[in-house]
Amino acid sequence: MDIRLYISGKVQSSKLFLKEVLKKEGIKNYVVKLNKYGKPYIKDINFNLSHNNQYIVCVVSKEPIGIDIEIVTDKLQRIRDSLLNKEELKKYKTDKQLTKVWTIKEAIVKLIGMGINKKMNLIAINDEKYFYKSFFINNNYLTIASFQSINKVIKYYL
Repeated sequence: MDIRLYISGKVQSSKLFLKEVLKKEGIKNYVVKLNKYGKPYIKDINFNLSHNNQYIVCVVSKEPIGIDIEIVTDKLQRIRDSLLNKEELKKYKTDKQLTKVWTIKEAIVKLIGMGINKKMNLIAINDEKYFYKSFFINNNYLTIASFQSINKVIKYYL
């Protein structure tokens, strides 16, 4: 499956960034709705957004998709026990490792459309139901999650 990833270093509102991305995709007429968990969607268009204080990102695909971006800090050390399962607690200890795992799990819950209503330690990152691809960009982890194998990620910088 091919995925289009849009990245911008100028943090702006999600609505404005989505409008810019959809324009690049050739989509002009659309209505954004929210599912019962608050995930935005547009009929017949699979997309997902994430942002932090450095970047805003959006993925567009033919299939359901999730994305997360986080800057590497020590803040996840405080929630390690609620983020990781017993096996993962033994394996992932550094700030960089925890940030990568967080982005994987967050991208998965956004893929399934439940947001952070799902307990993160119940999501196993080695679950064969999910596929993901992670990137490390200027001390940030960005992860894209899908139900299908991710063959190619085409990046656009806006």
